Amino acid sequence: MNMTIFVPIVGALGVLYALYLFYYIKKQPAGNQTMQDIAELIQKGASAFLKREYSTLVIFIVTMFVIIWAVIGV
Repeated sequence: MNMTIFVPIVGALGVLYALYLFYYIKKQPAGNQTMQDIAELIQKGASAFLKREYSTLVIFIVTMFVIIWAVIGV
């Protein structure tokens, strides 16, 4: 089979399966109140982590940009 046809078809099937799983999971019940409270705490912790991670990455990226710009000497 020609790969230029096979690869996009398999990719499209993968996207369709991901959409199916997304809607299937969204239809499931959220759980009892304790489970919802725990999920909320996990979400808050994950958001705080990502905020800190992105702040650190911005500092690193700007620092590396300045170092590379200084070495290359535009």
